[in-house]
Amino acid sequence: MRGNPHPDVITAPIAIDPNIIKKSNKEYVDVETNEGLTRGVTIIDYVDPDILLVTINLTPKSI
Repeated sequence: MRGNPHPDVITAPIAIDPNIIKKSNKEYVDVETNEGLTRGVTIIDYVDPDILLVTINLTPKSI
């Protein structure tokens, strides 16, 4: 998926049916949130991916 500028077009169908995923990788991803021309830019570090996986367990009662 390198270079794909349309993450929402891919993410929405996966949220509906995760079985469409043929291959997936865990990558370090950062999204620019500061004001300016680069706001919203998604950066994926393929060279040195120090992956931090955070999982939050939510149940309907805790929402």
